[in-house]
Amino acid sequence: MAVFAPAPALLATLLPAVCFDALTLAGLHKLGGRPLAQAFVFAYLLYPFPDLSLMAETNDALIAALCVWTIVAAAERPVARGLLMAAAALTKFLPALLALQFLGVRRGRSRYVLTLVASLAAMLAWPLTTSGPAQFLDSTLGYQLIQRGGVQFSIWTYMPHVAIVARPVLAAALVLLALSPMVRPGVQDARQHAALAAALLIGAQLLLGYWFYSYLTWCYPLLIIAIIQARSDHEAADTSAHGAASAVDLAAPARTNPQTRTVQGTRLRRSRRAAG
Repeated sequence: MAVFAPAPALLATLLPAVCFDALTLAGLHKLGGRPLAQAFVFAYLLYPFPDLSLMAETNDALIAALCVWTIVAAAERPVARGLLMAAAALTKFLPALLALQFLGVRRGRSRYVLTLVASLAAMLAWPLTTSGPAQFLDSTLGYQLIQRGGVQFSIWTYMPHVAIVARPVLAAALVLLALSPMVRPGVQDARQHAALAAALLIGAQLLLGYWFYSYLTWCYPLLIIAIIQARSDHEAADTSAHGAASAVDLAAPARTNPQTRTVQGTRLRRSRRAAG
């Protein structure tokens, strides 16, 4: 039996895909901390679509990794946040909505904006100068939004007339949702960042004329953070409330039950008579 070495092209696509998953798992482990790290990692490994993306050797797990590490850096490192969002926006265009979302983080906002703009300009300089703006837009946004549309996995394939009205309305709603942290109380923790980012990515995928199941990998780690962390906080609050209620329930009968007070008073009088 002959054994052939893996083709160089296979290694060139498989190794980056493995690295993207490893980066996502590392970010989830860091966000989970000591109590939830194992739950975050296990939930990601249990989901089949990252594995399907890995077998297909796509770069969809890169979006997941960039989004997770952006949330890690959201509050403390505005420069890193800008770099990660620029990379995510140019890997796939839809995560650009998340760049608008993180404008709502007030701490280091100016540094975030400057880093984001400078990073986008640096990454786009070479393709724009070598191919020209018209060809660049035609082969990127034009290809994704117009030429590549109409497959069986998109809901708009079966509703082309509805899509003419619904897709612009949905796009406007998503932009408003992404900008909402700027006009309401700021998003404070990783759970809230992840929940809003997941909602934006899911809504943005509804816009697509071309959709594939590997795109579910983008938002799933964010859902893990939002759902498991929220459940943990909720359980902690319920435990505290239950403990307080139990203490009150134990003390209440002695204070409020008249029969208990009568029995106690009778015993006290008898003890005094016996002592006298």
